[in-house]
Amino acid sequence: MIIKVFKNVGKGPSRGAITYLLGKDKDGKVRDPAPVLLNELTTSEGSKDAVAFLIDSNKRQNKYTSGVISFRNDEKPTARQIQEIMKDFRKTFLPGLDENRAPVLWVMHREKGNVELHWLTAKQDAKTQKALNIAPPGPASKRLFEDFQKIQNDKLGFKQVVPSLLKAQFDVFEKGTRKEKISAYLVSKVKNNEIQNRSDLLRHLQHDLKWKVSRIGDDYISVIPTGKDKPIRLKGPAFTSKADYRELLKQSSNQPIKLNPDQLLKVQTSLSNGIKFRADYNEKTFNKVPNFKNKSLNFKGSIKNKSIDVPKVGKLPTAQPPSLGEQVPAFKPSKTLSDKLQAFTATQASTTQKKQPGASSMASGSGGGSGSGSSGSLSAKMLSLKALMNSEKDPRKVWALLAQLIAVRAQRDLALSRENEAEKKRLGKIKIKQ
Repeated sequence: MIIKVFKNVGKGPSRGAITYLLGKDKDGKVRDPAPVLLNELTTSEGSKDAVAFLIDSNKRQNKYTSGVISFRNDEKPTARQIQEIMKDFRKTFLPGLDENRAPVLWVMHREKGNVELHWLTAKQDAKTQKALNIAPPGPASKRLFEDFQKIQNDKLGFKQVVPSLLKAQFDVFEKGTRKEKISAYLVSKVKNNEIQNRSDLLRHLQHDLKWKVSRIGDDYISVIPTGKDKPIRLKGPAFTSKADYRELLKQSSNQPIKLNPDQLLKVQTSLSNGIKFRADYNEKTFNKVPNFKNKSLNFKGSIKNKSIDVPKVGKLPTAQPPSLGEQVPAFKPSKTLSDKLQAFTATQASTTQKKQPGASSMASGSGGGSGSGSSGSLSAKMLSLKALMNSEKDPRKVWALLAQLIAVRAQRDLALSRENEAEKKRLGKIKIKQ
């Protein structure tokens, strides 16, 4: 198995991403077998709506992260093994943040013949609304994903993912790509002793394949295939300036498929350190209790300590796990995705309309609330919404109430800011008698 984070995605609304996961493929073809919603194995189906809400309520440019755990054709994970992978995924990449804080949508695809576990999560913590990136850039994050992949393969008894030194660096489970064809061409030429170094490779690409070499670096080459406009960058040991292809071919044939005890201990230590580092970061960023001292007016800015503590959503009901060795059954939802999303959107809209008259009828209050109510009345409304959330058991209604709570909090903050400005003006008019 291999784990991959999709790049250059995550800036649009949730509808596109979820429709792709549960609907047709990128070519518009119906997936056969149909996609399987895996969240029912560990949590309630409400996780899908929770992920959608957090994505669509995120005002940042980057709204979600998605990726896939892909298995080879001969790797057949059982339902229980898939459950364990999903649990280990949360423990590794979201330590300290449960399903209420950072829900993850899991969907299984099998139309290509192999098993693919697609995952989708919002780049926002549900409690604090702070930015949450499950795959931040940098070598530490990359190493954490690589260590997770190695440990899972060892745990499941699958071969380790070790790309051939003669191949271009690309997803080893990606089939039918130009990079794969280039790699196959290179391997065949090296085996036939027609290519011994990078100079020979460049000559074959330009004269035999009629490809244009657009750029050459110490550790890469960029080529433009015939009939194409965009260049392909080829990186890896085989494309360095001092590559010895016969030696690389020899090394490729001796690549290990299992971790030895020393390698396993090294990877486990690295993985544990990576999880601890991320857990400490999450604790400091998302779980640290703010110091609520007396709120005082800050005349250089706005009111201090304006954040609120959104209560946890009640624990969602869990489904009974399947028996050991049982394969994941096919799942067909009772409603289509569009119907479910439409119903959820309609519920939010009707609830918001019911609440709106109460908000507009509030008095402006001291400090110039301008029709949105005073900070005191809005704070009371927030307490009322939090009480409703605590007593509500329907996950959809909980997330609808959370949407209202976020909106009312924004109104409260605006009212506080206006009251602050009004107080500054009032104090400015007071004349001190000598």
